[in-house]
Amino acid sequence: MRKVIFLLLTFLLGMSALCFAQDPGGAETLAANPSAPVDYVWVLVCGFLVFLCRRGLPWLKPGFVALRMQLT
Repeated sequence: MRKVIFLLLTFLLGMSALCFAQDPGGAETLAANPSAPVDYVWVLVCGFLVFLCRRGLPWLKPGFVALRMQLT
């Protein structure tokens, strides 16, 4: 039991360092990577397309199957 508590406390103390990591501001990010806004918009567009495709896939699949072969 003591070993489990020790491992848990060690893990929590080790992970607490991530909580105090500093996040750079927008000006610093833009200075380091001028294409950051383009990357951000690209990720949003791709995410939108994934959600759009996931909604349309159930409508596409029955089109490839004969009506008499469909289960639902």
